[in-house]
Amino acid sequence: RNDLENKLANIDREAAAYRQKGLDEVSATEWAEASKAQVMQAFESEVASKVDAVWKTELQNRLDDIEREKQAWIQKGLDEVKATEWAEKEKLDAKRNAALQVLQSQKEEFQAYLEGGQRGLAEYYKQAHGFTMDDLQMTPEQLTGFQRARQDMLENLLPNFRDPSVIQQEQEERNRQYWENMEANGYGEL
Repeated sequence: RNDLENKLANIDREAAAYRQKGLDEVSATEWAEASKAQVMQAFESEVASKVDAVWKTELQNRLDDIEREKQAWIQKGLDEVKATEWAEKEKLDAKRNAALQVLQSQKEEFQAYLEGGQRGLAEYYKQAHGFTMDDLQMTPEQLTGFQRARQDMLENLLPNFRDPSVIQQEQEERNRQYWENMEANGYGEL
């Protein structure tokens, strides 16, 4: 079972325990339904935020997180005005931090965007990183092949930094081949 199914099953077990302790059927059922609705709402919100996050910028994801936190505070009983004030301050801080990050680490890219929009940014990026049109034609299959080859190369680049059992097996194989060659050449009796 997955995490959601486990949470819902736990609610059913708790409801059964409440019934055994004397809680009437209607109250136990109402509690279980309300608890399950809350778990489902939290699950759907979490899933939706993760799916939405794929399509949004880092800043927009942070702003959405702040809005969800605000709603959680309100549900926990915090005054809506206070929660909204907190959220607006957090959002302003997030925007300020994002702007500072751009100016500190992406200033040239930002300038290229200001001068030429998305096309200017793309041209800057290609030039700054030395990308050619051929480079930009990479396929997912080529990427996968490259990443596998690179990983294998790195693992074998420093052979003594591998799994000790593999190193030992290779050493034993080299020794076996050495002695086979020695015997084949008539040196086995030494």
